[in-house]
Amino acid sequence: MTTISARDVWSAHAAQWRLIGPPLRPVPQDVQTMEEYVTRWSGARGADHPPRALLLGVTPEITAMRWPAGTRVFGADRSLGMIGSVWNRSAPCAAGVVAALWQRLPFAGSCFDLVLGDGSFTLMGLPQGYRDLARVLRGALRPGGRLIVRFYIRPDRPEPPERVFADLAAGRIGSFHAFKWRLVMSHYDPQERCARVARAWEAWRREGIRAADLSARFGWPPEVIATIDAYRDAPARYTFPTLGELRAALAQCFVEEDCRRPGYELGDRCPIMLLAPAG
Repeated sequence: MTTISARDVWSAHAAQWRLIGPPLRPVPQDVQTMEEYVTRWSGARGADHPPRALLLGVTPEITAMRWPAGTRVFGADRSLGMIGSVWNRSAPCAAGVVAALWQRLPFAGSCFDLVLGDGSFTLMGLPQGYRDLARVLRGALRPGGRLIVRFYIRPDRPEPPERVFADLAAGRIGSFHAFKWRLVMSHYDPQERCARVARAWEAWRREGIRAADLSARFGWPPEVIATIDAYRDAPARYTFPTLGELRAALAQCFVEEDCRRPGYELGDRCPIMLLAPAG
């Protein structure tokens, strides 16, 4: 197994992107909700005002979704590997992509009607990083614009790693990606306000579960199970607020217009929010 350095962690994700599934990637239900939010906004504005949209990241399911006629979508991602491997240049609405940190977007003033993201805030520190990014995105929106994001949250009642492994052994987890994401969340440290993904991999290693046994029992492809090795020695820290913490962090800059929790496995931890600039 290869050690993933700070520089290489997102390259590793890009290389295995085709193997990633929900809840780490949006499913049609998520896309449908985002399309509905965009259609609602567009209907209020009229066909003469096609949106200029910013995508936080390069999520292909969002780039390729049904947009109003004339929409121009710009992607922004810090990882050249993700841009090269995942950005959907062939999508009719794809107008361009830039390598940039979301906290320092290379666009002038309030120039977007819509900003969309999938799990984008998970990389930000909690709570200040959420507040700072929210302030940047509010500044990037034109008057009347909207922010549409699928967030990752942790349950109000902490789930220990032992419970995750117990559910895996009992066959109560439907996909390896759901298991992997629950395992990461179970290592959320309330003092550090984050989950170090390397600790999830270490717990996996200590448990001594053979990938071949999981594959034989549940039919999960070995290459999908191997995606957890991207967490080995990885420096990445993910933040998972509770729903209440999330709302509090966004409240200074945005007003929540709608919030939906999809019905798939772990969907209760993946709310999609439609947010309007506050004030």
